Amino acid sequence: MAVENRTLSPMDRVWNFFISVKLAIVTLIVLASTSILGTIIEQNQPPEK
Repeated sequence: MAVENRTLSPMDRVWNFFISVKLAIVTLIVLASTSILGTIIEQNQPPEK
């Protein structure tokens, strides 16, 4: 069931973007990356003099 982008309203295009699988995958990758960085980088360290 293909829908042509030329017939979609701007609101439909935004909605389709937010329900897309691409967005979900990118969001999960970004979340995983920041979680890994948060685990590796030490927190609450005193500032070096």
